[in-house]
Parts: sequence; structure tokens; C-alpha cells
Amino acid sequence: MKLPLSKSLSRIHFNNTPRLSRGIAYSLLLFIALQSCDFFLADWPTGSERAPFPKSQLNFMIIGDWGRKGGNHQKEVAEQMGIEARADSSRFIISAGDNFYESGVESLDDSHWTRSFEDIYTAEALQVKWYITVGNHDYEGNVEAQVSYTNQSDRWYLPSTYYKEEFVLEDSTHILFVFLDTNPLSKERIDPSTTNPELKEAAVQLKWFNETLSQSEADWRIVIGHHPLFSVDNKHRNDPVMIDNLQHLLERHGVHAYFSGHAHSLQHLKPEGTVEYFISGAGSKTRNIHASPITMAAESVPGFIAVSLTNETLIAQFVDFKGETHHEAIIHRQ
Repeated sequence: MKLPLSKSLSRIHFNNTPRLSRGIAYSLLLFIALQSCDFFLADWPTGSERAPFPKSQLNFMIIGDWGRKGGNHQKEVAEQMGIEARADSSRFIISAGDNFYESGVESLDDSHWTRSFEDIYTAEALQVKWYITVGNHDYEGNVEAQVSYTNQSDRWYLPSTYYKEEFVLEDSTHILFVFLDTNPLSKERIDPSTTNPELKEAAVQLKWFNETLSQSEADWRIVIGHHPLFSVDNKHRNDPVMIDNLQHLLERHGVHAYFSGHAHSLQHLKPEGTVEYFISGAGSKTRNIHASPITMAAESVPGFIAVSLTNETLIAQFVDFKGETHHEAIIHRQ
């Protein structure tokens, strides 16, 4: 894991260093500073060449924080997604939100649809269903336009701001995906019995979420929302409101993995409990990360997460814009 510059430099001391050694140390300091610049290519860690998933498995990809009209490596990430999706025979794509920067879309005629989506994710293997969640930047525009785009797109799927989807594998393994709208859930702790009209919508969603999980007999339970509960991003840290609103429900109902975006990096976090937390927020612009005891892996590199599901295992791989794998997590179904 790449530590941010402030952490890296905290280990270098100059006070009692001889003048010549001090000059060498300052040269080293300058080198580290250059290496730590966001635009400096060598700052991105080196991974290993990726091996595709078996095509017989349920393979899909998760990408978040992407829509920048091709900029900030969005186009390069998209091109690599096309290569990997073809190799994996990916069945669908999941967006973890912040689909359009900086302020969502204004309407169904917004140029963002073409410049940030249709003309970017052009590979044949990406012409599959995209299950969409909405992020905070999407709410700065017209979220209803993103919902309505479902009716005129062959792949964009956002029937409402929160919804569920279910899959059954050939061996009868049942998989439940729950897509949350975490924007209202991230603002304030929610009492399900609230009568406050400003919080009522969030309370209704939490009630629906609890009932959806309670009534499901799925073997795999996977939840997607834009805002993370836990994060080692230098801007977006652990979120006590999200933790308070969601963690007890995720644990109570045996959710195996929670995928989010918002933090502009790739992260795998394992706090106390049974749920595995992943962040796929590196679809374009990335941000520095810091160390944490709950970090299984964290990479500040443009990319996405490739996922494969079988009856017994969930495999999640961090894949960068050059097709290299930086982390692989294997979760066994309990």
C-alpha cells in the first residue's frame, strides 16, 4: 500500500545528520516528493499480470466515480474494462455511483450521456446491463433523468434510486444484490420510527432494506451503495453515520460483502464482524490513502474491481488501467 507523502516523510530525520549526508537526504526528499505527485506515473504501484476468471462462473465488474468525459484516465480504465470483460465473459457491470462529474446530468439530452458514457464504454463486451447506483455528485444534477434513461438505453438500468436484483446459478445457488441510495442515509442517524419529513424517506428505505434481507433465502447477499462505511481515503474516512445506520443490518442479515465508491481508490477493509467491505472508486480521478489496522489492501491507482461468484466463493480482484492485478480477495460463503 502506498503511504501518502506526509506519512512517508515522517520517517526521515535531519537534526543530527552530517552536512554531506544531509544533502543526500534532501535529494532523497525531492525524489520522494516527485514520486508522490498525483500526475507522476511512477507513483502508481506495480501489480501482476491478470489471469481471466473461468467463463463458467458468474463474472461481473464494479466501477465507481467515473464520468469525466474521458479525462483523468477514465478512457484508459474503460478500454481495459473492455479487454477484461471479454476475457471473463462478464455478465454485467455495476456502477457504485458518482456517474457524472461534477454535477450529474441536467436532462436526458445532457451531453454527458454521450461524452462520459456511450462514447467511452464502447467495447463490445461492455454492451451488457449496467446496474446503477447514484452518488452525491449525481444528486447535484437531475437524478430523475438518470432513472428515466433506463427507458431509452439498452444497458443503463436504474429503475429507482434503490432496488434489488436476484440471480440463480445453474447449480441453484441464489444470489441477492441490493442497490441502496446512500445519499439520504449518509446525512444523519435514522430512527426507523421518525416522523421528521426530512428523514422519512431515509427511514422508509431502511425499512425496505431490512425487510428485503429478512425475507430473502439467498445463499449470497451482496449490497452496493455509493458511500462507504469504512475508508482509508485521505478525504473520506470512516463514516460514523453510515456505520450507525447500516452496519448492524448488514451483520444481522448475513451480508457477505458491501461494495461502494466515493473514496477515489481501490480498497478492501475488514473491521470487526463478518462483512467484507470493498471500495471501487477509481474509475477516473484517484486520491491518496493512509494506513489503517483494518486495511486488507488499498491502492491509489485508476481501475476497477472484477468479481467472480461460485456456489462457495466470491473472488474480488483489483485491476488497474493497464490490466495488472493488485489484490485478490477470496471470500468463502458461510
